[in-house]
Amino acid sequence: AGDMLLAALIDAGASLDAIRSQLPISNVSLETRMVERHGIGAAALTVTAPHEHAHRRLGDIKKIIDSSTMPAGAKSRAHRAFEVLAVAEGHVHRIAPTDVTFHEVGALDAIVDICGVALALDQLSIDEVICSPLPMGRGKTRAAHGVLPLPAPATLQILTDCPVYGVEVEGETVTPTGAALVKSLSSGFGAVPSMTLRTIGIGSGNADWQAVPNVVRVLLGTTEEHQAAGNAALILETNLDDMLPEWVPDVVQACLDAGAHDAWTTPAAM
Repeated sequence: AGDMLLAALIDAGASLDAIRSQLPISNVSLETRMVERHGIGAAALTVTAPHEHAHRRLGDIKKIIDSSTMPAGAKSRAHRAFEVLAVAEGHVHRIAPTDVTFHEVGALDAIVDICGVALALDQLSIDEVICSPLPMGRGKTRAAHGVLPLPAPATLQILTDCPVYGVEVEGETVTPTGAALVKSLSSGFGAVPSMTLRTIGIGSGNADWQAVPNVVRVLLGTTEEHQAAGNAALILETNLDDMLPEWVPDVVQACLDAGAHDAWTTPAAM
């Protein structure tokens, strides 16, 4: 769920105070507390928002996001998550994404979850997200449109072409908001990538199932590509033909001024 992912990112080092100050809505409160799930300590997030009857469309939510002080990158991530939700809900209801009226996913706490995750990723300077295969529970849930089977129709639509697997849980293990976040943020799904592990964050949901621990873990690390980037050197070579020899020292100096570690020339017979 979105609140679990946000709690995990806060547990991994994102500042809750900074997230509060940049959220696009101000009439909500966010608090974290420590809980235990199957012997695993985790952060749980409580979002308290006033009850409202506002039904928002995608354009309304984008305006709320755009009018905030969120960084541009965080705004873009939040936009993409809500666009994924709108496309999925539109497919379920057989209407255009722009005509979708958000109920649960358009509520204030969902806006907090999505924008909060986008802000946390920006704070932590995350360049790439890779998600593991997702566990799918079963059962029923009550929504604005009535009783729905689990996984929820919108969740299944969002996770088309994504790896999933079933778990022995009577409950909602992946929400539409959580699915939209990982689908819009992730560059891929699969095993843990090769990296140097730096930080671990664990976020918990309110349910405490016996079959599986109800937690989301985020692993923050640096890939070998990023580690080597600071030590990598690139050699550029070219032939200078039909150029006045007096210009060669200026070319070499221009290369050095541009940041080259070294520059040299050698004559060639043609």
